[in-house]
Amino acid sequence: MQYLTYINGTDSRVAADNAHVIASSGELLMSFFQVSLNDDGRIFVTSINAQDQLVLYEFDPLS
Repeated sequence: MQYLTYINGTDSRVAADNAHVIASSGELLMSFFQVSLNDDGRIFVTSINAQDQLVLYEFDPLS
C-alpha cells in the first residue's frame, strides 16, 4: 500500500493512495515514483495507473 500524504505541521491529508480510485477521474494509481511539492502547496506525482499507462497528476491538498 502506498500513500501520498501532505503534512504542514498542524494538519495532514492523504492526497492519494493505491487502494482507492481518484474521485475526479475514476482512475486507480498503482505505483507512485516521482513526487514533487510546489511552493504553493500543490503536489505533482508521476505514477503508473491500472492500465499500465504513465500518468502525471496534480493534487491541491489545501482546497
